Amino acid sequence: MVNQNFKQNNKLIFSENANEIIDQLIEKYKLDKEIEEEVDVRKRLEGVKSFLQKEGIKFIFSKKVEEELKKGKKLDEILASRKLRKIIEMLGEGKTSSEKTVPILQKSFDLTQKDAEKLNKEIQENLRFLVVKKISNEKNIEEEKLLSENLSIKKGATESPQKDVYKEPIE
Repeated sequence: MVNQNFKQNNKLIFSENANEIIDQLIEKYKLDKEIEEEVDVRKRLEGVKSFLQKEGIKFIFSKKVEEELKKGKKLDEILASRKLRKIIEMLGEGKTSSEKTVPILQKSFDLTQKDAEKLNKEIQENLRFLVVKKISNEKNIEEEKLLSENLSIKKGATESPQKDVYKEPIE
């Protein structure tokens, strides 16, 4: 029972570097190839370096994204970044193993076995830089980097605000 409660309270959040790493993986393996090859999207993506700007351009200007949304699909099923995040979450939360991830990658991104294995290996190698595990309950919040030797722990709001002893009260 305690273990089930722990798993329910166990949430993953992505690190500050996650978008950059995910963007590099998307570019390297051409995971959003269909969307990025659309003429309007390709023109607008030229020279754009920001991950969020790229995602915005794909979302706003892609005909494929528009069509898929009209069919009732969610962004998690359309954009490579969202699919990849979902897979990384599954890995980080222990809902899937490294071996089971390869077929998921193949199906999600229409990759060959070899490319899916390479992508899986890179995800595994970068997992500790991608995800921060957030454990919360009613009393405190702790953050720790997954699979990392350097744990950074942040306990919930236990600090009291300090008075500025140099300020005189205003009357």
